[in-house]
Amino acid sequence: MPVSPQDVNDMEVDEHRDYTVRGGTTMENYIPASDPEDLELEEIDVGEEVVLLKKQLQDLAQHKAQVSANANRATGARKLKLLQLAENTRYEYESTQRLLQDMEADLKRLEPTKQEVKKNTVAVLDTIPKHVIRYDGKRQTARAFLSQFRRLLTAHLGAERFEQQCERLMVLCIDEEHYAIQFQEGLKPFPAESRGWTICQQVFINACLTQAQRDEEVERLTRIGMFELETYQNFAIRIERDLHVYGVKDDNDLILNQLEKSIGTMTYNQMLTNHRFTNPMARSFTKLSDFLTECKMLKGPEGADVTKVYLDAPTVEKHLSASRNKT
Repeated sequence: MPVSPQDVNDMEVDEHRDYTVRGGTTMENYIPASDPEDLELEEIDVGEEVVLLKKQLQDLAQHKAQVSANANRATGARKLKLLQLAENTRYEYESTQRLLQDMEADLKRLEPTKQEVKKNTVAVLDTIPKHVIRYDGKRQTARAFLSQFRRLLTAHLGAERFEQQCERLMVLCIDEEHYAIQFQEGLKPFPAESRGWTICQQVFINACLTQAQRDEEVERLTRIGMFELETYQNFAIRIERDLHVYGVKDDNDLILNQLEKSIGTMTYNQMLTNHRFTNPMARSFTKLSDFLTECKMLKGPEGADVTKVYLDAPTVEKHLSASRNKT
């Protein structure tokens, strides 16, 4: 199964977020255990996060230099695309740099109590803040929050435990209490055994965003178009996932027009020709599902490489995150 950007880092930095909790510890130090009755919490080493961020910062610096060099050599439409990519990479580099500085400051502040924390790994649930991962519609998209939430907690809990616990973990991590209550109310129609990640992210979107906000975020995501090296199939899968999460109707003309513009004219004509074999009277696409189905059947484009997309997925997702200020 192709790698989807939902599996990779979509982290957007909120420099105003506050991780502080009583006792001088942070959410990075504690994650609820798998048993709801067991109040023992797992300790997470903030120092390891700092090391990983430093490595990520080095990789971003190299990528930024490479993209800038390629942009200087390119011409025409490719040059414009690479210039935008370079700007997005610069934004991500600066955001990561600010996050690293914040985490290093936190690490220094927590150092005196590090031994005390190691000796006492048991804490009551009310010491875990409800405002851990800040969600603010003006600063962070819902997609960014969901991807960051999944990435961090899957890394520490494992995929199976995350699937089992994502419901109660998300309640702890939603910033506003009334949104957390709406989220819990939205889950009630679903059986307890079905409240995995797919259900949780859909309910979160409906609880925390108005219809206008959902439409705005989806329009922004689809306007970006295809990434460099991305295949038609991966593009269709990525968009299909976003439309599903945001609950976009199949006959949404605005989104359909945006997607049609993201593909070349010859490719679009070929897709429409293929579509007419099963729908002879069709003059254009009228459903998002039909468009994405035909897109997934295409090979290419020339120069795209599925292997490279697999390997470069984190970088691709960062470009998507950074582009929010460019669209």
